[in-house]
Amino acid sequence: MERLRVTPEVRQIPGESLQYASRHTREFLMRAFEEGSHLVLPENHVALLYWQRDLNILLTYYGTQLSMHDVGELFKIRARNKQRRVGKILKRTIRRLHKNSSKRLQRNYPFDEIKISKPTTELMRKRMSNAKGGKRTDSTAYGLIIQRTRRIRAELEIAETDEELRKALANVYHSFLKNNPKLFISIYRIARNCGFMFSTRSLEKFLRVLRERRIPFGHVAQELKGGKHKGEIHNYYFTLKRQEERIRKVFAEDRAAR
Repeated sequence: MERLRVTPEVRQIPGESLQYASRHTREFLMRAFEEGSHLVLPENHVALLYWQRDLNILLTYYGTQLSMHDVGELFKIRARNKQRRVGKILKRTIRRLHKNSSKRLQRNYPFDEIKISKPTTELMRKRMSNAKGGKRTDSTAYGLIIQRTRRIRAELEIAETDEELRKALANVYHSFLKNNPKLFISIYRIARNCGFMFSTRSLEKFLRVLRERRIPFGHVAQELKGGKHKGEIHNYYFTLKRQEERIRKVFAEDRAAR
């Protein structure tokens, strides 16, 4: 395969350039760089300038405590949602490195198991603490919550395939759903927006259509704590708002076929 022409200093990637990546991701990247995967020209012949830029973005993100948004600002990424854009660049770059690596390395480090987002650092916890008026956020329990929240949000924003989105939605829990109303929309609301008039008890037929079409959606269940329905389980089916138009078309096609 054709190899990139690079300066000597780019050939050897020091370990500290990846120190903030998760252990599994860092191990894969170090081995991929050792094999020279970053020196192989991408198959679609992406311009060398962009390939080098993408590698620099990857090394900056995993080698510093900067967030995806901060990295986007640093590299002057032109996108309204810089975090999402940088996340996609990281994912695309790692996918290319994975494709360029040996079959053995690919088997030992399946692409789907490589985490794009990095663990929450002490600096990020302090930043969040300052944003909350000085409250401490470095306790183990709260730190884990922050880390989990950041990971889920990153996975949702960079998901490209249905399988990736399905996995990301499966990790959404009730309080995350409740605290991020701008991200999600219920399947019930989408169906009603299509003009269907029905009760929540009749929602299953719409869910069945989505399952048949392999359209990803999420589900959370919560036990009602008060009122006349106390003790009952409330099921909430949802997806990302950016998926609404796609699902509306599926419902419309299904109605036309009946």
